[in-house]
Amino acid sequence: MNTITSNFLTAKHWQIFLGFVLLVCTAVAAMLSSLLRSPEQVFDHMFPFLAVMEMFAIFFALWVWSLGVFLNSIVPPHLRMKETFFRISVAFVPLYLPIFGIFFRSLNQSQNVRLILISVALIIPLHFFALFCQIYGWYFASKAIALAESAQSVLFADYVGYFVGFWIFPVGVWIIQPRINRLYASAVHPLSS
Repeated sequence: MNTITSNFLTAKHWQIFLGFVLLVCTAVAAMLSSLLRSPEQVFDHMFPFLAVMEMFAIFFALWVWSLGVFLNSIVPPHLRMKETFFRISVAFVPLYLPIFGIFFRSLNQSQNVRLILISVALIIPLHFFALFCQIYGWYFASKAIALAESAQSVLFADYVGYFVGFWIFPVGVWIIQPRINRLYASAVHPLSS
C-alpha cells in the first residue's frame, strides 16, 4: 500500500472534509476572480478555475480509489469484485475534465456551426460515460464497505446509504470515513479490535 492510499485510509473525517472545502472555496475564488477580471471575456480567464476543479477531481478520485482498492482487498476472496473497471472508472473522470475544459473553451471561441455540432456530438457521449464512471466508482466503493463490514453477500439496500454518502460527499464523508478508519485499524491490527 502506498503513502497516498494509507493517508486517505487513516485520515479523519474532518481532514477529508477540510480538503474538499478548501478546494471548493479555492475554485469559487478562482471563478469570481475571472468574473471580476473581465466579465465579458470570462471564458478566456477560466484556467485557474479549471485547474482547481481538476485538483478537486483528483483528490476525490484518490479518496474513492483508496477506499475501493483497500476494502476490496479485505473482503473474503469469494466475495471480491473485479477491480479493472473500477480503476478505469475512477481514473477516467480526472482525465476527462481537461478534455471538457478544452471543449468548452473552443466551443465558446468557435464560429463554425459544423465544428460546434461535431464537437457536441463527440463530447456528449464522453460526458455521459464520465457520469457513468463516477457513479460506478461510488457503487463499487459503497458495496465494498458493506462487504467488508458484513463479510457476506449484500443487497443494494445494504449499501444504498453509503452510495448516497458518496453522492453528497461533503456530508457523507462524516459517515463513511469513520467506518473506513475502523476497518483499516482492524485490518492493520486485527488483535486490538
